[in-house]
Amino acid sequence: MGTRNRTIGFTRLALAAAVVMAAAAADARSTDATPTPGTLELTRGASAVVLDEDVTVTYDADGRYTQEIRRRVQILDERGRQTYAADQMAFFQPRARVEFLGGRIIRPTGETVALDRDRAREEPLSATAHPFAQPYRRLVVRYPDLQVQDTLETAMRIQSDAQVPGHYADFFLFQYENPILSKRLVIRGPASRPLRHAVRDGALAFTEERAGDQVVYTWTGRELPMIYRETGMPGLPEVAGRVVVSTLGGWPELSRKGWAQSRGRLEPDEALAEKVRELTDGLTGEHSRILALLRFVAGEVGYLDASMDVGAFLEPHAAAEVLAAGFGVGRDKSVLLAAMLRELGLEAEEALINVSRAPDTDIPSVYFERSLCAVRLSDGRTAYLDPALGAHGTLGETYAGGRPLLRLTADGAGLETVPPSPASRSLGRLEADTRLDADGGARTRIGIRGGGYYDFILRGLGRRFSGPQFVQVWQELAGKVHAGARVREFQVSDAADLAVPFAVAFDVDAPGYALAAGRFLIFRPYLMTNGFELYSLGLPRMMAPGPRRYPMDLFSTVQVVQSEHIQLPACDPILALPAPVEIAAGPARLRLACRREGSAIRVESAVRLVRAELTHADYEQLRELLDRWVRNQRSMIILERQPGGGS
Repeated sequence: MGTRNRTIGFTRLALAAAVVMAAAAADARSTDATPTPGTLELTRGASAVVLDEDVTVTYDADGRYTQEIRRRVQILDERGRQTYAADQMAFFQPRARVEFLGGRIIRPTGETVALDRDRAREEPLSATAHPFAQPYRRLVVRYPDLQVQDTLETAMRIQSDAQVPGHYADFFLFQYENPILSKRLVIRGPASRPLRHAVRDGALAFTEERAGDQVVYTWTGRELPMIYRETGMPGLPEVAGRVVVSTLGGWPELSRKGWAQSRGRLEPDEALAEKVRELTDGLTGEHSRILALLRFVAGEVGYLDASMDVGAFLEPHAAAEVLAAGFGVGRDKSVLLAAMLRELGLEAEEALINVSRAPDTDIPSVYFERSLCAVRLSDGRTAYLDPALGAHGTLGETYAGGRPLLRLTADGAGLETVPPSPASRSLGRLEADTRLDADGGARTRIGIRGGGYYDFILRGLGRRFSGPQFVQVWQELAGKVHAGARVREFQVSDAADLAVPFAVAFDVDAPGYALAAGRFLIFRPYLMTNGFELYSLGLPRMMAPGPRRYPMDLFSTVQVVQSEHIQLPACDPILALPAPVEIAAGPARLRLACRREGSAIRVESAVRLVRAELTHADYEQLRELLDRWVRNQRSMIILERQPGGGS
């Protein structure tokens, strides 16, 4: 059953591309619209079509608001039925209330199925029973009786306190992954709190009218085309047509208000001070002391990830309280880490960042996805640490490089773009030692480890699969390199221990790996196949034929170095080696080398991605580089077997 997640914090109500709820002023409306050539073209390839959607918002001078979303959507195929089979809307219970107002399903025959309010079920946002997580809830409404060609009419209401007292801010999507025939947004607010507003990536009809002491803002769009999903594309709030609204004067004002929320939350108590002394005892280097605290907060303090979606500007818990609880929500872990770093005498503060979309440069929004800790180093640099990420490595190797963020400061900071992170800070290493026998069998010991983002990828796989399942992952990869290969002597480090790189090592036995062709042995080095390198293995699968509509975000810069030593059968001369390759294409660099080392061969490869966010031109250049890399993987090493050196 497909479920659309609708996370409604105090402000993210309209991230509700999804909240598209709906409508049906009802019997007066016809459920069958006469198709026009334009409509047919608009719905080509769509799994559903939003017939109409009305969103009305009323906010007051304190920032409290009520929002209603009414929508009619027609289901065109099974994929559309699965997509709209349920609605979910997350909220923070003490400050917000979400109601399903009911609706109906209209069959093509005209038969109707009433959707009563009691279909809605409220449940915890997370399975964790920690008291900090309990206020985070979601309203779930399921429509198991929905069928293809049905029209679904629904209505929702959200009532919420202000997330930032005295202000209202939000954004509303006018494009989804299905087309919209008609959408209207009406916002009413006091003239004493006028809206700053803008339309991004689209054109909408707009009116503004004074009604007593209120101002009514109205945006209308018709025949709005669907967004086509692409791998690695930015989120809909960055690429879709949208309306951005806020009563805030600018980003510095929001920065100051965020700082005021946590100002009294950073003071340590004796237990926190003692924990800092315990974790840093015997450590003298600045980096080692910072990393000791980061690893503790990332690895030992629990966290509810979805809490940032619900409310990035909810007041965080006090650092001492988070430490005592061993659990955090929203910005709690960043507050705890900042307080611990301050106990070391370092300057540290919170910083908020988005991963799936860039914030609007002019109109401030209170929606952020991640909470970082910005710490000033003795060399003048600022490192941005994510205490909820859980990766091993040196400072600064997070995804923040090249992205805009908002530091929460007493003086108020504007949006700042973090300097790009060098690829070497997310370095993956694969080393192999292969012994080839005279009959063409290969026995190889492979070791894999990494830092930064590469460690995060590898460690994440280790967390997802455990025991025999994790061994089976590598067995399947080995089987794709050579059908008869078998993995044995498997070793793996503890995924929960952030103090050491996550490492995997195993042997691969591959009878008949080298092809015997008369007096020749022909084979490809194991690592040249990229069969065990997770990052490079995944990249070609993200490359689709033809041009892209949107930029591609690969999350982080990265560098991968592979080296394989191949011990050859005695006295078998080397007749041919793959030619060296060195390519620089847009954001990517590739170097391949193969050389003799006495009676052995050394194969090396290095790939580096120097930009994580790819333009259309970057994408085409990376695809060209990967195509050449795949072609090069067909290159073979050819040996001449000596008489009596194998059957």
